[in-house]
Amino acid sequence: MGTINVYTVRNALEAEGWKLVSEVYKNLKTPIEMLCPAGHKQE
Repeated sequence: MGTINVYTVRNALEAEGWKLVSEVYKNLKTPIEMLCPAGHKQE
């Protein structure tokens, strides 16, 4: 398993139609902001 970073998270979200709003990824316990395919902001 590789390192999880902001690029890994962005690619995984985009593959599912989501958009990453946050520019920093710290760890799995730290919330990040993202937009669902319908444009709703989620954390």
